[in-house]
Amino acid sequence: MNRLINVCLFCCLLGFGSCKQNDSVPGTTEVVLRVSDSRAADPNATNVEGIQKLRVFAVQGEEGQGKIIYNEVYDFSADTDPLLEKTFRLYDIPEGKTRFYVIANEENYGIEFTTEKISQMWASADPNSHKLEFVDEQRTYLPKQANGQATDSKNEIVALPISGKASVDVKKGMDPITIPVVRAAVKIKVSVSNMVGTDITLKQVNFGNFFSDRVYIFNDQDLDVPNDAKYAGATFAVKDRLIKTGTAEEFVFYAYPTFAYQSGTDNPYRIGFTTAGGSYPLQVFVKNGQGINSIARNTQLNINATITKEAQVILNFEVTDWESKTVEIPPFN
Repeated sequence: MNRLINVCLFCCLLGFGSCKQNDSVPGTTEVVLRVSDSRAADPNATNVEGIQKLRVFAVQGEEGQGKIIYNEVYDFSADTDPLLEKTFRLYDIPEGKTRFYVIANEENYGIEFTTEKISQMWASADPNSHKLEFVDEQRTYLPKQANGQATDSKNEIVALPISGKASVDVKKGMDPITIPVVRAAVKIKVSVSNMVGTDITLKQVNFGNFFSDRVYIFNDQDLDVPNDAKYAGATFAVKDRLIKTGTAEEFVFYAYPTFAYQSGTDNPYRIGFTTAGGSYPLQVFVKNGQGINSIARNTQLNINATITKEAQVILNFEVTDWESKTVEIPPFN
C-alpha cells in the first residue's frame, strides 16, 4: 500500500582513520550505502518531504539488546540538488547476521540518536516488541503545516521523519542491500472550494481529536500505531487566504499515523473552518456514508470541502498512497 522510498544500503565507514580499502580488518567486509532522495521518485514532493539528514546504525545480536556496531550521520541539507544519488563506502563491518536501521531527519524527533540514546530507548521499550517509540506529548514536532501557510513559522514543518530497517547476513562479496524506507507521518491535503457566490477569506482550518502524540520510529506493518497513543484536536491559523468565488485553494498539513476511532464512540475524524465572515463547525468527513477509523503512515488524506450558498460545507475525501501527482477530487455542485 505504501509508496516506498527506495534507499539502497551498501557498506561504509567515514572519517575514522580506517577509510582505505586496503586497511580491511580480518573478519570484516565492506558495504556501500547509496541513498536516493524521496523526490527522485516523487517529483512533486516538497523539500521537507525528502531526506535532509540520514542516520545509519547497525546492530548484531538479539533484537533490542544487541551490540551497535555502527552509527553515523550523513548531512544532505546543503546539497544544491538533492535529487542526485548519494553513494558511501563503509569499511570494516563485522561479518554475520546484522540489522541495519535508517532514520532520516532525526531533528523532527528532537533527538540525537547516539548509540547511548538508542540503548536507553531500547531498555525502556516493550520487552516483547522492542519497538522504539517516540512520545511527543506537547505535539511540538507534529502536527504541522506546510511552509508558507502558517501565521506563525513555529507551526511550519521543518523535515519529515523517514525510516526503514532490514536484516541481512553480512559477508564478503555480498550483493548490495536494499532498505525500503517510508515517511513515518501522514500528509493531509485540504482543498477548499468556494461556491458561495462571493469571495471569502479563510482564517482557520480546524480538526477533530485524531492527532496522535506518539509514533513508532520503525513500523512492522502498514497500520502500526502505539496502543497508548493519546489524541487531540488542532486549530491551524492560516495566513489570510482569499478564495475567489468559483475557485479553490489548497492547504497541506502533516501528522503522525493515527488510529483514533474506536467503536462505540463518536468519530473524531472531523474538519471545520473559520472565515472572515463566520465559522463552519466540525463535521465528520464521510464517503458513500462511510467514515474512516485510521490513517496509516506514508499515506495521504485528501479532503475536498465545498462551501455553498446555503452556508454549508459539503465534504468528500479519499486516502491514497503518498501521491507523486496532484489528486483531483471533483467538488459537489
